[in-house]
Amino acid sequence: MRRIIAGSLMLPFILYDHASSIDNPVDDIPSSNLRPFSSSFHQPTPPLLKGAFKANFNQHKWDQNLSHITSGFIYNSPNNNKVRVDQAFDGSLGSSLFDFANVTDDGLILNKYFLISPSIASKPNCTQYSTNPGFPLIGPDFLTSARAVFVGEVDDEFNGRVTSWEILYQGRIPVTVNVGSEGEVTGYDFFAVDLRTRVITKFFNIVLSEIEEDVFSFPVCKS
Repeated sequence: MRRIIAGSLMLPFILYDHASSIDNPVDDIPSSNLRPFSSSFHQPTPPLLKGAFKANFNQHKWDQNLSHITSGFIYNSPNNNKVRVDQAFDGSLGSSLFDFANVTDDGLILNKYFLISPSIASKPNCTQYSTNPGFPLIGPDFLTSARAVFVGEVDDEFNGRVTSWEILYQGRIPVTVNVGSEGEVTGYDFFAVDLRTRVITKFFNIVLSEIEEDVFSFPVCKS
């Protein structure tokens, strides 16, 4: 069964590897060469990213039928093939554990979802099912594998000046990714065509480091 929950969408990003060395070629290009209407402009090479990180996040998802805003903390680990997303929204506390090593034939990712709702006194509930995460597993080749196109430099409200890149995922879904000077992803947004859904995700308080395996320990969940 395909489910859509907070933090899940119809967009399964699975673009990663375990490369450890990071080189951001944009840092070596004069800023004047990155201005779209400059005579010296040229398309820079997409940078490799630092995939192992933890951070606070804000996310807003909306379409004709909903407007959902959530905040929380995320752990992204290519080495463990997992993303853990802890979030709070409208009286609820939830945690999703996306296991990118557990993929169905049609590309859905196993999600273990722990929820306390509608109050902190509620009995915790844990379920598991396959879904399409709205939180991709970001690895070093997240941009290069998708042949990203440079969009420009933008001012990120949390992280200052960043570069912006666009990919066309699955040949039809536009995704914009913002990258900081250290190769860290500071956010991404996309437009899911099928349901006319727009999603904006912002990261802040970003810590670039390997994530310990025990961070992804989870209670037994019912199917």
